[in-house]
Amino acid sequence: AGSLLRAGDYTGRDEFAAIAQEAIAAYLRYGYDEAAGRYYGRLRVADGQPELGNRTTPYQPDDYSDPWLALFPAHDYASAFAETCLGLYRRTGRAEFEEGVRRWAGTLDRCTPANDGRGAYAEHYGRAIHFLAGASSALGDDSLRAQAQALAEEAIGHLYAGCMFRGHPGEDRYDAVDGVGYLLLALLRLETGSELDLMGFGF
Repeated sequence: AGSLLRAGDYTGRDEFAAIAQEAIAAYLRYGYDEAAGRYYGRLRVADGQPELGNRTTPYQPDDYSDPWLALFPAHDYASAFAETCLGLYRRTGRAEFEEGVRRWAGTLDRCTPANDGRGAYAEHYGRAIHFLAGASSALGDDSLRAQAQALAEEAIGHLYAGCMFRGHPGEDRYDAVDGVGYLLLALLRLETGSELDLMGFGF
C-alpha cells in the first residue's frame, strides 16, 4: 500500500492511492484484537477472520504482527503498515487512519525490546523512531515524541559502541544489512525535527 501511494505521487494517478486506502482501511477494520491490543499477523481474505496457529513455514507472520521481528523474510511488514497509516492520515484526515496510527504507537510501546532487556536491530529501532516522530508531528501529540525519544535513548544504549553503531546487540560489529542507516536517518529526524518523508527510502 505504501508503494501504491508513492506510485500515485509519481504518476499523478489517483487510483493507486484509492487502492491503498481501501486495502489499509479493510485491515484496520478487521485486523485489530482489542483484548490483546495488537494487530493480527494474518487474516483470511474471504471473511477477514484471523488465521491463528497453523503456520506452514517459519516465514509467515505469527498470530500477531510484530514490529520487532528480526527473522527474514517473515513477510510481516508492521512498520511499513504503520507508516502507511500515517501517510493516509496526513492525506485524508480520516479518523480510522488516526486510530491506526495510535494503535501502532501503542503496540510499539507494549512490545518494546526494553521489556526484555535484549535490544533490537538498528533497522527496527530506526523504523519505530521515524514513525513515532512523524506521528507526533501529524497528530500534535508530544507524548509520541517522548516515546520516540525514549526508544532513541534505548537504541543508543544497546547499539552505540563509542565510535559507531553496531547492527544489533548480539554482535559487536557494523553490518549494513542490519539497517544502521535507517537508525541514523531516524535519529537525524528526531534531532532536527525535519519533516522529510523517508518512505521513499524504504520506510
